[in-house]
Amino acid sequence: MESEEPDNNAAETPVDWPYSGWIPTAVGRLSFRHIGDTDFPERAEYANRVDAGDFRYIVVRQYRALSDALFPSLTDTISNRSGRFVFVLTARSDQKTSNNDARIVGSVFIVPDFKPAPVAGSPGMSGQGEIASKADEAIKAINSNRSYGPDRSPEGECASIDNYLVHHTPIRIAFALSRDGVVRIAKPAFTDVELGGKSIEQAKARGVDYERYLAEQAYFFLRDVAHAHQHHEPQTDTLLGLQETDPADIEWRNRLLFALHHHVIGQRRQGDPETLTRTLGVIAYARAFEACSGKGLQGKKLVQFENDSLAQSVATSVRACEIRALETERRRAHGRAMAIWASVAVISILAIFVQPRLNLHEAEAFPRMYAISTVFAEYIVVAIGIAIMLPLAVAWRNWARQVDNRVGSMRNTLRAPLYFNSLKVSLAYIALGLVLIGYGISVYFPVIRPLVSGLLMALFAPQIE
Repeated sequence: MESEEPDNNAAETPVDWPYSGWIPTAVGRLSFRHIGDTDFPERAEYANRVDAGDFRYIVVRQYRALSDALFPSLTDTISNRSGRFVFVLTARSDQKTSNNDARIVGSVFIVPDFKPAPVAGSPGMSGQGEIASKADEAIKAINSNRSYGPDRSPEGECASIDNYLVHHTPIRIAFALSRDGVVRIAKPAFTDVELGGKSIEQAKARGVDYERYLAEQAYFFLRDVAHAHQHHEPQTDTLLGLQETDPADIEWRNRLLFALHHHVIGQRRQGDPETLTRTLGVIAYARAFEACSGKGLQGKKLVQFENDSLAQSVATSVRACEIRALETERRRAHGRAMAIWASVAVISILAIFVQPRLNLHEAEAFPRMYAISTVFAEYIVVAIGIAIMLPLAVAWRNWARQVDNRVGSMRNTLRAPLYFNSLKVSLAYIALGLVLIGYGISVYFPVIRPLVSGLLMALFAPQIE
């Protein structure tokens, strides 16, 4: 695997890398030691070792589902294609890891779920299973050596798997990851140059920048294997996207800051304490990115945001939400207590109504009560069941209110018009309501109606002579 020397790094300019991004780090210094240790979107197999010379070697293999189909299992079966890809990362540090200027440089290999036709002059590309197996073998070989002495290094295993992947995978994307989280990404290289060129042209005809799309997938993969999603949902890929590098190396940073603060402003409107608390973490990310960018821009000015005031505003909103949540919980607790009290009272009254049935002589003295007690005695199980359902009904009402309060946060999830169209959602709720109404009617006529009819007759029928 080729490496970059420190002297060459100094000659690099941002324009040498057409795409730039940032892997969030609140402390401003990314930990290379944890690259590969991730469970999202699936558990990754990885080796991350440092040799005796203090150089770090990393190999990561992960399956990633890139299809946006609503039912991927069904569509994959019908089309005989899969949106499940294998991603393999091979990289090493370009300097000693103790050096603050050290970077992780390497490549991301993307393998679709099919075996392309062989390329003339090439050993032939392999399928997903074979490539994943080869990567896992290299990872196992690197991890099997608990310590590397002066004469032993992971470089051999890393160079071997890197050379294999270069000749057997269709897509390779080079990258360089700095300590401050800034990642530079090159345009994808294709083993089959002719096929890659045709793919780019075909995508361009459809208005899709295929090269950028592949670079973005490599960035998302890097972000997931090097970053723990603590202040946002891991599925939120658009929180930080890949940017096109500008010659001054400042506009892409401004666009990223705009994206962070756009997310913060959007989340402030949710009114949910958990969401707002996470937003404070996103503001911390924005501060960290501003700080690390300020060090690398050498006097150039970034767009300015009042992060202190914004954080104070969000913290105040969090406190207000907590107060409202406490008041809401107090009202719900009061409602539950009233429901329990009502249930106990109803059951006690039922016992009083049934009591006259024990002595038939009471019928002449209390004819109306005797008639009511007769109805309750006949349908006592139904009456007690209705009484027991009161607390459950109150709990369901509280849950419904909680869902209604979180509709704002759910709106972000329901933005995908193809799969969560508002009309489709409304029709689904209407269908569910009709099912529940039908079920209620089916229960009412055979079970509850006789009880209600008996009570009406007992209350309004002529008194027993």
